[in-house]
Amino acid sequence: MTPSVYICHTFYHAYIACVKELLLRHGLGKIPPAADLILSTMSNDFGEMPKRLKKTELFREILFFEEQSGADDPELQELRRDRGNLPANLLQRVKYTKLLGKKQEPHVPADLRTYQDVYVFCDSDPIGYYLNWKKIRYHALEDGLNCDKLDDMARLSNQGAFRLKALLARLGLIFIPNGYSRYCTDYEVNDLSVNPLFPKNVSAVPRRELYAQLTAGDHALLAEVFLPDAQGLRDLMNARKRPVAMILTEPLCELRVREKLFDDIVEEYRTDYDIIIKPHPRDLLDYETLYSGEKGEGVFVLTGRFPMEALDDLKGFRIARLISVITQVDNAGFADEIVYLGLDFLDRYEDPAVHRKMENFLSGQNRAQAAAGGQATGLMIRPAAEDDCDWWLEVRNDPETRRNSGSTGEIDPETHRKWFAEKLADPQERLYICMKDGERAGQLRLSGQEPEVEISYAVAPKMRGQGVGRGLLEAAKDFSAKVFPGRTLFGTVREENAASLHLFGSCGFTENGCSDGMVRFVRKGTDS
Repeated sequence: MTPSVYICHTFYHAYIACVKELLLRHGLGKIPPAADLILSTMSNDFGEMPKRLKKTELFREILFFEEQSGADDPELQELRRDRGNLPANLLQRVKYTKLLGKKQEPHVPADLRTYQDVYVFCDSDPIGYYLNWKKIRYHALEDGLNCDKLDDMARLSNQGAFRLKALLARLGLIFIPNGYSRYCTDYEVNDLSVNPLFPKNVSAVPRRELYAQLTAGDHALLAEVFLPDAQGLRDLMNARKRPVAMILTEPLCELRVREKLFDDIVEEYRTDYDIIIKPHPRDLLDYETLYSGEKGEGVFVLTGRFPMEALDDLKGFRIARLISVITQVDNAGFADEIVYLGLDFLDRYEDPAVHRKMENFLSGQNRAQAAAGGQATGLMIRPAAEDDCDWWLEVRNDPETRRNSGSTGEIDPETHRKWFAEKLADPQERLYICMKDGERAGQLRLSGQEPEVEISYAVAPKMRGQGVGRGLLEAAKDFSAKVFPGRTLFGTVREENAASLHLFGSCGFTENGCSDGMVRFVRKGTDS
């Protein structure tokens, strides 16, 4: 039986696999390679890197896996359709879990049952479903450095009835990544403090401690494997007369917005620095063309794809500043100064709901629970999705909801579906769903009307009197400050709706006049 195999989807995955294998060899001298490396081609073109790696004889075999996402498979997509209730959706998901795993079998390049240890980076990809289907135990490793800080795939992809879903995953009936699968032995991450919701089988193996154990020979090997033109990098640095600032690009936003974003960063630093742009391996924006001619004066775009971490392995490579938007760069030792722009910077270019998913999830969950004062446990606020459309209409057309609305008429399904789709697509609109103990409990709408934001909410009939309305209003204040910073938040309440009048007042809103039987409440805007 072969001791181990690493299944990788990115250059970073392959880099960490190499680091681990190099450290295993310390003190053992020249030994035969004991592990195989499998590279998934689903989302990454590894170019010539595998050939260079093969020459080092660090791995016994380097294999390629044509992993199938299933995005274009009608049979799989039919099993993702919302059936309107939790039991039907979960039964459908059981079928989906098995089928997606089964469809990988013709493409997996080795019998994974023959390995003592299977290490998988990003088991949220179909390989995780395959291992679940085949009942093969494995070790999960985090997708990228501290990736769960911004995007906990286990939680964000399983909002609503998470405890039930986690139980089904531990039984092997459905699949949840990052430590929740029945067949996941453990989940290795860089830092436990980045996510308060890690599963019990998580463990921290700090990457910085791994890098600190590498020898000069290890660094030379890693540079040889992962840097397609090490000498070209040295020549580029030797030719610089001014300090160098390196900008790490990322596959953020749509291409047009991404171009503007990185253009702004270049303009911020080009006066005092020579600029080196290091494209992300999956960034498809053509920076070489973008910075050709006069616009490219003092700007140099690195060619070839490689992990940023490999620059630490190039002897003598040093820059003044490393600039990142959201890529975690705590372990980049080749830079004198690290500039991390973060989500606040990205908010200027992209809808915060797109990149603040984990933050909004935790914020909505914590604020709703705190706001309820213990009356409503298990509250969580999430963005609305297409499959919430019919439920939203059901609550909106409830007699009591209509009686307390500004418009009391019943809405027909066709009109509502058109309205709902338009609001989901409108950047000035935000629709949210409040979940309580796995069930939809309330709805929240924020409607941007510069310089104000209008709030409207409704509680599902059977959830009334359980603190859901208070949780919605408190979450609305938080979301409005992040999505529409500085704007005044307001809502209108019918004079006879005593419960809502009291609720707005107790949640920090101030009465601001009355017209046509509707009382207006306002709360001055704050920046997030």
